[in-house]
Amino acid sequence: MVGKIIRDYFMYMQGLQDILQRNKHVNWAMMDQILVSGVNFITTILLARFIGVEEFGIFSLVWMAILFANSFQHALILAPLMSLAPNISNNIGQYCGTLLIHQIVLSTILSGFFFAFGTLIWTDLSPDLLLPAIAALFIWQLQELSRKYFYTFRKPSTAVKISAVKYLAQISFIIFAWKIEKNWLDASNVLWIVSFSSMLSVIYALFHLEGVNFKKETFLTTTQQHWLFSKWLAGSVVLQWVSGNMLLVMCGIILGPVVLGAFRAAQSLVGAANVLFQALENIAPIQAAQNFKLNGRVGLISYLNRLSILGGSGTVLFVAVLAVFPNFWMELFFGPEYSGYGNILIWFSVIYCVVFASIPIRIGLRTLKQSKPIFWGYVVSTVFTALAAYPLIVSIGQTGVALGILVSQLIGTLICWFSLKHVLLANISEQ
Repeated sequence: MVGKIIRDYFMYMQGLQDILQRNKHVNWAMMDQILVSGVNFITTILLARFIGVEEFGIFSLVWMAILFANSFQHALILAPLMSLAPNISNNIGQYCGTLLIHQIVLSTILSGFFFAFGTLIWTDLSPDLLLPAIAALFIWQLQELSRKYFYTFRKPSTAVKISAVKYLAQISFIIFAWKIEKNWLDASNVLWIVSFSSMLSVIYALFHLEGVNFKKETFLTTTQQHWLFSKWLAGSVVLQWVSGNMLLVMCGIILGPVVLGAFRAAQSLVGAANVLFQALENIAPIQAAQNFKLNGRVGLISYLNRLSILGGSGTVLFVAVLAVFPNFWMELFFGPEYSGYGNILIWFSVIYCVVFASIPIRIGLRTLKQSKPIFWGYVVSTVFTALAAYPLIVSIGQTGVALGILVSQLIGTLICWFSLKHVLLANISEQ
Protein backbone atom coordinates (compact mmCIF):
# COMPACT_ATOMS: atom_id res chain seq x y z
CA MET A 1 0.00 0.00 0.00
CA VAL A 2 2.74 2.43 1.03
CA GLY A 3 4.79 1.41 -2.00
CA LYS A 4 1.86 2.16 -4.32
CA ILE A 5 1.36 5.60 -2.74
CA ILE A 6 5.06 6.38 -3.19
CA ARG A 7 4.98 5.22 -6.82
CA ASP A 8 1.84 7.29 -7.50
CA TYR A 9 3.47 10.29 -5.88
CA PHE A 10 6.58 10.07 -8.06
CA MET A 11 4.47 9.51 -11.16
CA TYR A 12 2.45 12.62 -10.25
CA MET A 13 5.62 14.69 -9.69
CA GLN A 14 7.08 13.47 -12.99
CA GLY A 15 3.88 14.43 -14.78
CA LEU A 16 3.90 17.85 -13.10
CA GLN A 17 7.54 18.35 -14.11
CA ASP A 18 6.69 17.47 -17.72
CA ILE A 19 3.83 19.97 -17.72
CA LEU A 20 6.04 22.72 -16.31
CA GLN A 21 8.75 21.94 -18.86
CA ARG A 22 6.30 22.06 -21.78
CA ASN A 23 4.90 25.33 -20.51
CA LYS A 24 8.06 26.99 -19.24
CA HIS A 25 7.36 30.02 -21.47
CA VAL A 26 4.14 30.50 -19.46
CA ASN A 27 6.01 30.26 -16.17
CA TRP A 28 8.58 32.85 -17.26
CA ALA A 29 5.86 35.17 -18.56
CA MET A 30 3.93 34.96 -15.30
CA MET A 31 7.11 35.58 -13.32
CA ASP A 32 7.83 38.59 -15.51
CA GLN A 33 4.41 40.12 -14.99
CA ILE A 34 4.43 39.46 -11.26
CA LEU A 35 7.69 41.40 -11.20
CA VAL A 36 6.56 44.24 -13.49
CA SER A 37 3.05 44.68 -12.11
CA GLY A 38 4.19 44.19 -8.53
CA VAL A 39 6.93 46.82 -8.78
CA ASN A 40 4.60 49.22 -10.60
CA PHE A 41 1.94 48.78 -7.94
CA ILE A 42 4.42 49.36 -5.10
CA THR A 43 5.90 52.32 -6.96
CA THR A 44 2.46 53.91 -7.28
CA ILE A 45 1.87 53.63 -3.53
CA LEU A 46 5.35 54.91 -2.66
CA LEU A 47 5.15 57.90 -5.00
CA ALA A 48 1.68 58.83 -3.73
CA ARG A 49 3.09 58.89 -0.19
CA PHE A 50 6.61 60.23 -0.91
CA ILE A 51 6.03 63.22 -3.22
CA GLY A 52 2.62 64.42 -2.07
CA VAL A 53 -0.78 64.62 -3.76
CA GLU A 54 -0.09 67.61 -6.03
CA GLU A 55 3.29 66.40 -7.31
CA PHE A 56 1.92 62.88 -7.76
CA GLY A 57 -0.95 64.33 -9.79
CA ILE A 58 1.52 66.15 -12.05
CA PHE A 59 3.54 62.95 -12.50
CA SER A 60 0.37 60.98 -13.29
CA LEU A 61 -0.65 63.42 -16.04
CA VAL A 62 2.77 63.27 -17.68
CA TRP A 63 2.84 59.49 -17.33
CA MET A 64 -0.56 59.21 -19.04
CA ALA A 65 0.89 61.16 -21.97
CA ILE A 66 3.87 58.78 -22.13
CA LEU A 67 1.54 55.77 -22.05
CA PHE A 68 -0.44 57.33 -24.89
CA ALA A 69 2.77 57.55 -26.96
CA ASN A 70 3.65 53.96 -26.05
CA SER A 71 0.31 52.82 -27.42
CA PHE A 72 1.62 53.70 -30.88
CA GLN A 73 4.63 51.48 -30.23
CA HIS A 74 2.34 48.60 -29.33
CA ALA A 75 0.27 49.02 -32.51
CA LEU A 76 3.09 49.65 -34.99
CA ILE A 77 5.98 47.62 -33.53
CA LEU A 78 5.11 45.16 -30.78
CA ALA A 79 1.78 43.74 -32.02
CA PRO A 80 3.11 42.78 -35.48
CA LEU A 81 6.32 41.48 -33.89
CA MET A 82 4.49 39.05 -31.62
CA SER A 83 1.87 37.95 -34.17
CA LEU A 84 3.96 37.73 -37.38
CA ALA A 85 7.50 36.97 -36.21
CA PRO A 86 6.77 33.45 -34.82
CA ASN A 87 6.37 32.30 -38.45
CA ILE A 88 9.88 33.50 -39.35
CA SER A 89 12.36 30.63 -39.56
CA ASN A 90 15.36 32.39 -41.11
CA ASN A 91 16.84 35.86 -41.49
CA ILE A 92 16.07 36.61 -37.84
CA GLY A 93 19.10 38.88 -37.59
CA GLN A 94 17.87 40.93 -40.56
CA TYR A 95 14.40 41.10 -39.06
CA CYS A 96 15.86 42.36 -35.77
CA GLY A 97 17.84 45.04 -37.62
CA THR A 98 14.64 46.19 -39.34
CA LEU A 99 12.82 46.35 -36.00
CA LEU A 100 15.54 48.51 -34.48
CA ILE A 101 15.29 50.99 -37.35
CA HIS A 102 11.49 51.04 -37.08
CA GLN A 103 11.72 51.66 -33.33
CA ILE A 104 14.29 54.45 -33.50
CA VAL A 105 12.34 56.25 -36.22
CA LEU A 106 9.03 55.89 -34.36
CA SER A 107 10.50 56.98 -31.00
CA THR A 108 12.10 60.02 -32.65
CA ILE A 109 8.79 61.04 -34.25
CA LEU A 110 6.85 60.56 -31.00
CA SER A 111 9.47 62.51 -29.04
CA GLY A 112 9.16 65.36 -31.54
CA PHE A 113 5.38 65.42 -31.18
CA PHE A 114 5.71 65.28 -27.39
CA PHE A 115 8.09 68.26 -27.43
CA ALA A 116 5.81 70.27 -29.72
CA PHE A 117 2.74 69.43 -27.63
CA GLY A 118 4.50 70.32 -24.38
CA THR A 119 5.84 73.56 -25.80
CA LEU A 120 2.92 74.88 -27.87
CA ILE A 121 -0.25 73.35 -26.40
CA TRP A 122 0.33 72.05 -22.90
CA THR A 123 1.76 75.38 -21.76
CA ASP A 124 1.23 74.55 -18.06
CA LEU A 125 3.80 71.77 -18.34
CA SER A 126 7.00 72.84 -16.61
CA PRO A 127 10.11 72.95 -18.84
CA ASP A 128 11.86 70.96 -16.11
CA LEU A 129 9.53 68.04 -16.88
CA LEU A 130 9.74 68.09 -20.67
CA LEU A 131 13.26 66.73 -21.17
CA PRO A 132 13.02 63.86 -18.62
CA ALA A 133 9.59 62.94 -20.00
CA ILE A 134 10.98 62.65 -23.55
CA ALA A 135 13.99 60.68 -22.28
CA ALA A 136 11.70 58.29 -20.39
CA LEU A 137 9.52 57.86 -23.48
CA PHE A 138 12.42 57.14 -25.86
CA ILE A 139 14.47 54.81 -23.66
CA TRP A 140 11.52 52.92 -22.17
CA GLN A 141 10.29 52.08 -25.67
CA LEU A 142 13.70 50.56 -26.51
CA GLN A 143 13.52 48.52 -23.32
CA GLU A 144 10.02 47.25 -24.13
CA LEU A 145 11.08 46.28 -27.67
CA SER A 146 14.02 44.24 -26.38
CA ARG A 147 11.78 42.53 -23.81
CA LYS A 148 9.12 41.55 -26.34
CA TYR A 149 11.77 40.49 -28.88
CA PHE A 150 13.22 37.84 -26.58
CA TYR A 151 9.74 36.56 -25.71
CA THR A 152 8.88 36.22 -29.37
CA PHE A 153 12.01 34.24 -30.23
CA ARG A 154 11.63 31.82 -27.32
CA LYS A 155 14.14 33.28 -24.87
CA PRO A 156 11.77 34.15 -22.00
CA SER A 157 14.43 33.92 -19.28
CA THR A 158 16.38 36.73 -20.94
CA ALA A 159 13.19 38.80 -21.23
CA VAL A 160 12.54 38.39 -17.49
CA LYS A 161 16.11 39.45 -16.67
CA ILE A 162 15.65 42.57 -18.83
CA SER A 163 12.56 43.42 -16.78
CA ALA A 164 14.34 42.67 -13.52
CA VAL A 165 17.20 45.05 -14.31
CA LYS A 166 14.81 47.89 -15.13
CA TYR A 167 12.16 47.55 -12.46
CA LEU A 168 14.31 46.52 -9.51
CA ALA A 169 16.74 49.35 -10.27
CA GLN A 170 13.82 51.78 -10.58
CA ILE A 171 12.24 51.03 -7.22
CA SER A 172 15.65 50.84 -5.51
CA PHE A 173 16.62 54.30 -6.80
CA ILE A 174 13.27 55.78 -5.69
CA ILE A 175 13.59 54.40 -2.15
CA PHE A 176 17.26 55.37 -1.94
CA ALA A 177 16.54 58.94 -3.14
CA TRP A 178 13.76 59.36 -0.59
CA LYS A 179 15.96 58.06 2.23
CA ILE A 180 18.85 60.37 1.31
CA GLU A 181 17.04 63.58 0.40
CA LYS A 182 13.23 63.69 0.58
CA ASN A 183 12.94 67.11 -1.06
CA TRP A 184 14.92 65.97 -4.12
CA LEU A 185 12.29 63.43 -5.13
CA ASP A 186 9.77 65.17 -7.37
CA ALA A 187 8.00 64.38 -10.65
CA SER A 188 10.97 65.46 -12.78
CA ASN A 189 13.53 63.37 -10.93
CA VAL A 190 11.22 60.34 -10.84
CA LEU A 191 11.14 60.51 -14.65
CA TRP A 192 14.96 60.67 -14.72
CA ILE A 193 15.04 57.57 -12.52
CA VAL A 194 12.72 55.78 -14.99
CA SER A 195 14.99 56.82 -17.88
CA PHE A 196 18.20 55.68 -16.18
CA SER A 197 16.70 52.37 -15.08
CA SER A 198 15.46 51.70 -18.61
CA MET A 199 18.91 52.52 -20.00
CA LEU A 200 20.52 49.93 -17.73
CA SER A 201 18.03 47.37 -19.03
CA VAL A 202 18.71 48.25 -22.68
CA ILE A 203 22.46 47.90 -22.14
CA TYR A 204 21.90 44.45 -20.64
CA ALA A 205 19.73 43.44 -23.62
CA LEU A 206 22.35 44.57 -26.15
CA PHE A 207 24.82 42.02 -24.75
CA HIS A 208 22.35 39.23 -25.57
CA LEU A 209 21.44 40.20 -29.13
CA GLU A 210 23.09 37.98 -31.71
CA GLY A 211 23.62 38.35 -35.44
CA VAL A 212 21.82 41.66 -35.88
CA ASN A 213 22.30 42.94 -39.42
CA PHE A 214 20.54 44.90 -42.13
CA LYS A 215 19.38 44.00 -45.62
CA LYS A 216 17.38 46.35 -47.80
CA GLU A 217 15.07 43.66 -49.22
CA THR A 218 14.18 42.35 -45.76
CA PHE A 219 13.62 45.90 -44.52
CA LEU A 220 11.20 46.73 -47.35
CA THR A 221 9.30 43.43 -47.10
CA THR A 222 9.00 43.58 -43.29
CA THR A 223 7.95 47.23 -43.36
CA GLN A 224 5.16 46.46 -45.82
CA GLN A 225 3.96 43.43 -43.85
CA HIS A 226 3.94 45.33 -40.57
CA TRP A 227 2.08 48.26 -42.05
CA LEU A 228 -0.61 46.07 -43.62
CA PHE A 229 -1.00 44.33 -40.26
CA SER A 230 -1.02 47.37 -38.01
CA LYS A 231 -2.51 50.27 -39.99
CA TRP A 232 -5.94 49.74 -38.42
CA LEU A 233 -4.40 49.15 -34.99
CA ALA A 234 -2.53 52.46 -35.29
CA GLY A 235 -5.82 54.24 -35.86
CA SER A 236 -7.23 52.45 -32.86
CA VAL A 237 -4.59 53.92 -30.56
CA VAL A 238 -6.05 57.43 -30.41
CA LEU A 239 -9.58 56.10 -30.14
CA GLN A 240 -8.62 53.65 -27.38
CA TRP A 241 -6.95 56.37 -25.35
CA VAL A 242 -9.89 58.76 -25.73
CA SER A 243 -12.51 56.12 -24.91
CA GLY A 244 -10.52 54.89 -21.92
CA ASN A 245 -9.45 58.22 -20.45
CA MET A 246 -11.99 60.90 -21.42
CA LEU A 247 -14.35 59.94 -18.62
CA LEU A 248 -11.58 60.13 -16.02
CA VAL A 249 -10.38 63.49 -17.33
CA MET A 250 -13.92 64.90 -17.21
CA CYS A 251 -14.37 63.34 -13.77
CA GLY A 252 -11.48 65.46 -12.53
CA ILE A 253 -12.91 68.59 -14.16
CA ILE A 254 -16.53 68.18 -13.01
CA LEU A 255 -16.29 66.23 -9.74
CA GLY A 256 -12.89 67.46 -8.61
CA PRO A 257 -9.40 66.01 -8.02
CA VAL A 258 -10.36 64.10 -4.85
CA VAL A 259 -12.86 61.92 -6.70
CA LEU A 260 -10.45 61.50 -9.60
CA GLY A 261 -7.79 60.39 -7.12
CA ALA A 262 -10.17 57.78 -5.72
CA PHE A 263 -10.84 56.45 -9.23
CA ARG A 264 -7.12 56.26 -9.99
CA ALA A 265 -6.48 54.49 -6.67
CA ALA A 266 -9.22 51.91 -7.29
CA GLN A 267 -8.04 51.43 -10.85
CA SER A 268 -4.46 50.78 -9.73
CA LEU A 269 -5.67 48.27 -7.11
CA VAL A 270 -7.73 46.22 -9.57
CA GLY A 271 -4.90 46.77 -12.04
CA ALA A 272 -2.96 44.09 -10.17
CA ALA A 273 -4.85 41.78 -12.54
CA ASN A 274 -2.47 43.10 -15.19
CA VAL A 275 -0.10 40.40 -13.97
CA LEU A 276 -2.36 37.98 -15.81
CA PHE A 277 -3.34 40.31 -18.66
CA GLN A 278 0.19 41.30 -19.62
CA ALA A 279 1.45 37.73 -19.25
CA LEU A 280 -1.18 36.75 -21.80
CA GLU A 281 -0.13 39.62 -24.08
CA ASN A 282 3.43 38.30 -23.88
CA ILE A 283 2.71 34.67 -24.74
CA ALA A 284 -0.83 34.23 -26.09
CA PRO A 285 -0.33 35.93 -29.50
CA ILE A 286 2.68 33.68 -30.12
CA GLN A 287 0.82 30.54 -29.03
CA ALA A 288 -2.26 31.51 -31.03
CA ALA A 289 -0.17 32.07 -34.16
CA GLN A 290 1.54 28.70 -33.73
CA ASN A 291 -1.76 26.87 -33.12
CA PHE A 292 -3.23 28.51 -36.20
CA LYS A 293 -0.18 27.59 -38.30
CA LEU A 294 -0.25 23.93 -37.19
CA ASN A 295 -3.99 23.22 -36.92
CA GLY A 296 -5.75 26.00 -38.80
CA ARG A 297 -8.90 27.69 -37.54
CA VAL A 298 -10.02 24.66 -35.54
CA GLY A 299 -6.77 24.77 -33.59
CA LEU A 300 -7.10 28.52 -33.07
CA ILE A 301 -10.66 28.18 -31.74
CA SER A 302 -9.62 25.43 -29.35
CA TYR A 303 -6.73 27.53 -28.04
CA LEU A 304 -8.84 30.66 -27.58
CA ASN A 305 -11.51 28.67 -25.70
CA ARG A 306 -8.91 27.22 -23.29
CA LEU A 307 -7.40 30.67 -22.82
CA SER A 308 -10.81 32.19 -22.05
CA ILE A 309 -11.78 29.54 -19.50
CA LEU A 310 -8.49 29.44 -17.61
CA GLY A 311 -7.79 33.17 -17.65
CA GLY A 312 -11.41 34.08 -17.00
CA SER A 313 -11.55 31.89 -13.91
CA GLY A 314 -8.46 33.53 -12.44
CA THR A 315 -9.75 37.02 -13.19
CA VAL A 316 -13.16 36.43 -11.62
CA LEU A 317 -11.61 34.91 -8.49
CA PHE A 318 -9.26 37.87 -8.04
CA VAL A 319 -11.82 40.65 -8.52
CA ALA A 320 -14.35 38.82 -6.34
CA VAL A 321 -11.98 39.07 -3.37
CA LEU A 322 -11.67 42.82 -3.93
CA ALA A 323 -15.38 43.38 -4.49
CA VAL A 324 -16.45 41.57 -1.29
CA PHE A 325 -14.34 43.83 0.98
CA PRO A 326 -13.91 47.04 -1.07
CA ASN A 327 -13.62 49.61 1.71
CA PHE A 328 -11.14 47.45 3.61
CA TRP A 329 -8.76 47.21 0.62
CA MET A 330 -9.03 50.91 -0.23
CA GLU A 331 -8.18 51.94 3.34
CA LEU A 332 -5.43 49.35 3.71
CA PHE A 333 -3.48 50.52 0.66
CA PHE A 334 -4.31 54.21 0.37
CA GLY A 335 -5.36 55.38 3.82
CA PRO A 336 -8.59 56.11 5.70
CA GLU A 337 -9.55 59.02 3.42
CA TYR A 338 -10.23 56.48 0.65
CA SER A 339 -12.35 54.07 2.70
CA GLY A 340 -15.60 55.67 1.58
CA TYR A 341 -14.91 54.97 -2.10
CA GLY A 342 -15.26 51.19 -2.02
CA ASN A 343 -18.16 51.37 -4.49
CA ILE A 344 -15.70 52.51 -7.16
CA LEU A 345 -13.59 49.41 -6.52
CA ILE A 346 -16.69 47.23 -7.08
CA TRP A 347 -17.32 48.93 -10.42
CA PHE A 348 -13.74 48.41 -11.54
CA SER A 349 -13.95 44.73 -10.53
CA VAL A 350 -16.78 44.28 -13.04
CA ILE A 351 -15.03 46.41 -15.66
CA TYR A 352 -11.89 44.29 -15.49
CA CYS A 353 -13.88 41.11 -16.18
CA VAL A 354 -14.95 42.71 -19.46
CA VAL A 355 -11.38 43.86 -20.10
CA PHE A 356 -10.18 40.27 -19.78
CA ALA A 357 -12.93 38.96 -22.06
CA SER A 358 -11.67 41.25 -24.81
CA ILE A 359 -8.10 39.87 -24.71
CA PRO A 360 -8.66 36.41 -26.32
CA ILE A 361 -11.06 37.99 -28.82
CA ARG A 362 -8.56 40.59 -30.01
CA ILE A 363 -5.75 38.03 -30.08
CA GLY A 364 -7.90 35.87 -32.35
CA LEU A 365 -8.58 38.79 -34.69
CA ARG A 366 -4.90 39.76 -34.86
CA THR A 367 -3.89 36.15 -35.53
CA LEU A 368 -6.29 36.10 -38.48
CA LYS A 369 -4.90 39.50 -39.58
CA GLN A 370 -8.31 41.07 -39.01
CA SER A 371 -7.43 44.25 -37.14
CA LYS A 372 -10.14 46.36 -38.80
CA PRO A 373 -12.92 45.29 -36.37
CA ILE A 374 -10.69 46.34 -33.45
CA PHE A 375 -10.48 49.79 -34.99
CA TRP A 376 -14.25 50.07 -35.48
CA GLY A 377 -14.86 48.82 -31.95
CA TYR A 378 -12.82 51.74 -30.67
CA VAL A 379 -14.61 54.13 -33.03
CA VAL A 380 -18.04 53.24 -31.65
CA SER A 381 -16.74 53.24 -28.05
CA THR A 382 -15.19 56.66 -28.54
CA VAL A 383 -18.36 58.12 -30.05
CA PHE A 384 -20.37 56.78 -27.12
CA THR A 385 -17.89 58.21 -24.60
CA ALA A 386 -17.82 61.61 -26.28
CA LEU A 387 -21.63 61.84 -26.34
CA ALA A 388 -22.40 60.29 -22.96
CA ALA A 389 -19.56 61.44 -20.68
CA TYR A 390 -20.90 64.86 -19.69
CA PRO A 391 -24.58 63.93 -19.15
CA LEU A 392 -23.65 60.76 -17.24
CA ILE A 393 -21.30 62.56 -14.86
CA VAL A 394 -23.60 65.55 -14.31
CA SER A 395 -26.69 63.42 -13.72
CA ILE A 396 -25.36 60.54 -11.56
CA GLY A 397 -21.84 61.61 -10.57
CA GLN A 398 -19.39 58.83 -9.65
CA THR A 399 -21.79 56.15 -10.82
CA GLY A 400 -21.96 57.87 -14.21
CA VAL A 401 -18.18 57.75 -14.59
CA ALA A 402 -18.01 54.04 -13.73
CA LEU A 403 -21.06 53.13 -15.83
CA GLY A 404 -19.66 55.01 -18.81
CA ILE A 405 -16.34 53.15 -18.59
CA LEU A 406 -18.15 49.79 -18.33
CA VAL A 407 -20.47 50.41 -21.30
CA SER A 408 -17.57 51.71 -23.40
CA GLN A 409 -15.61 48.50 -22.74
CA LEU A 410 -18.67 46.34 -23.49
CA ILE A 411 -19.28 48.05 -26.83
CA GLY A 412 -15.76 47.45 -28.12
CA THR A 413 -15.67 43.87 -26.85
CA LEU A 414 -19.02 42.90 -28.39
CA ILE A 415 -18.14 44.37 -31.79
CA CYS A 416 -14.89 42.41 -31.84
CA TRP A 417 -16.62 39.23 -30.65
CA PHE A 418 -19.26 39.30 -33.39
CA SER A 419 -16.55 40.00 -35.99
CA LEU A 420 -14.35 37.12 -34.81
CA LYS A 421 -17.32 34.76 -34.72
CA HIS A 422 -18.28 35.75 -38.26
CA VAL A 423 -14.75 35.25 -39.65
CA LEU A 424 -14.26 31.88 -37.95
CA LEU A 425 -17.67 30.39 -38.76
CA ALA A 426 -17.66 31.68 -42.33
CA ASN A 427 -14.53 29.68 -43.14
CA ILE A 428 -14.48 26.78 -40.69
CA SER A 429 -16.07 24.46 -43.24
CA GLU A 430 -13.12 24.94 -45.58
CA GLN A 431 -10.87 22.80 -43.38
